[in-house]
Amino acid sequence: MSFLRPIYCLLFTLITATAMAQPVPVKLRFLSGYNLSPKIPLQSGANFFVITKQKVFDKTFGIDKGTPPLPNPPDFKKEMVIVMAAMPTERITKMMFTNATRAGNYVEVYCNYKKTITPLTYTEFPIVVATLPIIPEVNEIRFYQGKDELAILKTK
Repeated sequence: MSFLRPIYCLLFTLITATAMAQPVPVKLRFLSGYNLSPKIPLQSGANFFVITKQKVFDKTFGIDKGTPPLPNPPDFKKEMVIVMAAMPTERITKMMFTNATRAGNYVEVYCNYKKTITPLTYTEFPIVVATLPIIPEVNEIRFYQGKDELAILKTK
């Protein structure tokens, strides 16, 4: 009977390791009222940013000492900021983060980005800004639309 003990230990280890590798939902907290600084260069299509420091956040959004604070600012001791932005356009652009999951040492963020042919009478600056909790083991954020990988960005 004692010869079964190593087999049971091995099975328990494999089952535990498999359970630990399952994706775990990560809470997104959306921020509103932020616009990118005009100094931030954008490429055509969706552009992604991961911001982990207050100084970089302020520079990215053109926030200086005279800027009134917006409600619910990020707390960089507990959160990192993720951003999806596109070049200014005169067409309706739909963009959003739909959900996020942690899998190992990275977080997968699922998003939708679609630039329509419907014209606008003004210039739109498409952007979505959200926070993710800081998870010490995570060193990468991967952005997806459906099964298509759009970007991989380091957090450290």
